[in-house]
Amino acid sequence: MQCRLCGGHLSPWLEMPIDGKKDQPTPFKSLIRCDDCRTGMLTPQPKADQITELYQVPAYYTHGESHIREVPSNLLDKVLTKLSWKLDRPISFDPENIAEVLPKSGSVCDLGCGDGSTLKRFKELGFGDTGVEPDPSSRELATDSELNVLSGTAEMLPDELVNRQFDLVIMRHSLEHCIDPGLAIANAYRLTREGGYFYCEVPNCECVHFETLTICSETFDSPRHLWFFTPDGLRRAIESKGYVFQSWRFEGFTRHHSPSWRAWEVTIFDRLAKRGQAKGAKRHTFSKSLSILAKSAFAPADRKYDCVGVVARKVSNPSSAF
Repeated sequence: MQCRLCGGHLSPWLEMPIDGKKDQPTPFKSLIRCDDCRTGMLTPQPKADQITELYQVPAYYTHGESHIREVPSNLLDKVLTKLSWKLDRPISFDPENIAEVLPKSGSVCDLGCGDGSTLKRFKELGFGDTGVEPDPSSRELATDSELNVLSGTAEMLPDELVNRQFDLVIMRHSLEHCIDPGLAIANAYRLTREGGYFYCEVPNCECVHFETLTICSETFDSPRHLWFFTPDGLRRAIESKGYVFQSWRFEGFTRHHSPSWRAWEVTIFDRLAKRGQAKGAKRHTFSKSLSILAKSAFAPADRKYDCVGVVARKVSNPSSAF
């Protein structure tokens, strides 16, 4: 088999026999990874008509309720969280910042907009808003905020977008959910006006936290996550469709060390263990948090943060980086 994004050789990578959020066995349990671009993918992958059922979970962040429950902090937790916060230097995606390089009252399209939280911030800045979202529960939350959200996916765009282009196209934590990410990026490119921008953000599978905990990491989230990107793999996938790379965005560090985040990742491990399927899995203990912090505190951004984003542009002659 060849990687669908770069053509490289694929090798066995990980096994996750359950859906950690549903606490149920899943047929979508094996993962392979490209030896070249280091992009991972779930195999077998669900069919399009199976996707909706995967999001029928008790709580999910795009449904307006987090599955991560608040856990009180003891003294050691407070010290660890405060230390990690002091070491946190994210380069976040900031609508106010990118708005400065967009035409005044320009247009924004968010593919996989979820509950519309990002799109809402652009609307408040005076930009035209269009979202695309396949999940009915998330779409309802977005329309409750008076956002223009259409039913569809980045791979199967709604008919209303056939002849439209935008100053900014966003795919924020949606590319990893796509069955065909190459097609999704190609569609985003078609929707981007010449001179316009594309922002794509995904979980970073090269960060210390993910590499330490893998299938018990919150950012793993199989089988809703179908693809698993490194920064280099993400950049190569975007550039292969014609975009010109502009700059990186990185965030997601302090939360690794909070007791609430840790407790949820322990829950994933325990759900594996009760079935006798935790072989090779890592339990996120307090000492594991200390180890992750020690390894990542002063690491480069691509190793430190659990989310990576790329700002890219659709231009014939690239200008200075944004």
